[in-house]
Amino acid sequence: LEESVAAPDLLLAIRLLLVTGCRVNEIVGIESGEITGNELLISAHRTKSGREFLTYLPTYLAQELEERQDTVRRGEQLLQGSNGLLCSGALSQALGRLCERANTYKASPHDLRRTVGTLLAKGGYTHDLRQRYLNHAAEGVTDRHYNVYDYQAEKRQMADYMIKQLSDYGVLI
Repeated sequence: LEESVAAPDLLLAIRLLLVTGCRVNEIVGIESGEITGNELLISAHRTKSGREFLTYLPTYLAQELEERQDTVRRGEQLLQGSNGLLCSGALSQALGRLCERANTYKASPHDLRRTVGTLLAKGGYTHDLRQRYLNHAAEGVTDRHYNVYDYQAEKRQMADYMIKQLSDYGVLI
């Protein structure tokens, strides 16, 4: 990523996908007002589940997004592509070119989401916790209707684990 000639917002989006495990449209569509400190609170209308989703970011990525937030109106998209707003297609193309230059498997943005799930499994996190980190819909009557616990402490711990893993791999600086 450091040697890439891709636009800075594309590289930022790739890093955000790897840290958060979010869906590509949840990242490319980050809006002003969704970043507070190290937290990204994705609006319900932008998630597949239709529920707000809170995830955590490394400080330097959060600061970069907060700086952009100061320059746009509330509700406007923060990430820009070379021809305007960043979209999932541009991100897919950029990631393909990065993989090609690295002479490796051509990964898709969704492959980055799978990587997050795999790293969390490797870290010993349970299936249930990984589902919550990836914002999958709750399964079963009990979880859908009776469990209102938000799992934020566990999700914060998993985010810290992901940040450490990606830092160790040289993906985050």
